[in-house]
Amino acid sequence: MTDPPPAARVHKTIEDRLREHNRRVRIPPGLLRRLYGLEERIVADESTLATDLASRAVRRALKQAAVAPSDIDLLLSAPTSWNPPTPTWWPPVPD
Repeated sequence: MTDPPPAARVHKTIEDRLREHNRRVRIPPGLLRRLYGLEERIVADESTLATDLASRAVRRALKQAAVAPSDIDLLLSAPTSWNPPTPTWWPPVPD
C-alpha cells in the first residue's frame, strides 16, 4: 500500500473553517499559529479511515526501529474518530 499524496490546509484555512462552524466563538487571525505554532495540517481524503493511518504509522515505526511485525506481541488501537466496526483482532501488518 502506498501513501496517497497529502493535502495540506494552512492555519488561515483552518481558522476560517472554525469561524464558519463556530460563529459565536471569536478566533482572532493567527491564533493557531501563535498558540500552537501551527503552520499547516495534513489532511487525509474522506475515504481514508483512522485505522488506515494507524496502519501506515505502525509500518513506518517498525521499519525505522528495524523491528519485524512478528516481534510484536500486542497492538492496541483506540481511535477517537469514527471507524466501521472492526473485529476484536487486528489484521496483521504486512512486511
